[in-house]
Amino acid sequence: MIRLGLFAKVLGVGVKILGLSVKILNDLAKILETFIKDLRKNKIRQF
Repeated sequence: MIRLGLFAKVLGVGVKILGLSVKILNDLAKILETFIKDLRKNKIRQF
């Protein structure tokens, strides 16, 4: 039973970390998207 509890705890932490990393990836994707849009605007201005 103790092992099962430990396993559940580790699983919970794993899920938390996974959720956090997904959130971070989403944020990075948004930042990258904005950056690319800005880059395109700047390119258009240069030409």
